Amino acid sequence: MNALTDELRKRLTLFIGECYHEWSGGVIVGGKSGSEIISSSNFVCSGKCKKIITLNEFYFHGGLPPNRTFTTDADMLAVYRAIQKAGRWDVFWRYACTQCDEEVATEAEIAAVEIKTLDATLRRVYGRFTEWLFCLSNPAEIPDRMRMVGEWLDIQVPEPDRVCNACYANQQSKYPITGIVEGCNCSVINQKAEKEG
Repeated sequence: MNALTDELRKRLTLFIGECYHEWSGGVIVGGKSGSEIISSSNFVCSGKCKKIITLNEFYFHGGLPPNRTFTTDADMLAVYRAIQKAGRWDVFWRYACTQCDEEVATEAEIAAVEIKTLDATLRRVYGRFTEWLFCLSNPAEIPDRMRMVGEWLDIQVPEPDRVCNACYANQQSKYPITGIVEGCNCSVINQKAEKEG
């Protein structure tokens, strides 16, 4: 299993709506390990948060805030929740089904099962798939699932005639709202289509 790249961690961090911290300033100018001398400037994040860490905060509060590693349950759930919030969970779920390397029954196998055992078969199949997707029996596979999300994000290019994720989720809702949907970017998609066309 390969470690996640910084580029993928940054993409996932931005996808979930958080800042990927890239610090500048506070240059280490020498000293032994644990007793480094740092210049008098503060640390500044060049990411979207623009946070400033003073030297006092650096020394007395444990250094700089870390970026997510995307190797923990909390990180994985944050990514999955962001997919769901974007109204794309069903699309991601279908993609993940094609990536599952476990012995999960295909639709043809499910269709071949007698009706009286179908319920038990579905529970077994979806149980194994869910266990695989959420790394329930092997948390060390979380980075593999995060790489899979990165690959899925690569192929999520909006089509010019498709509505944005926010409007699609609204259309599929049991109680769709009328008017402007919060988070709508249809106009952005349509403007891109007009420029290309």
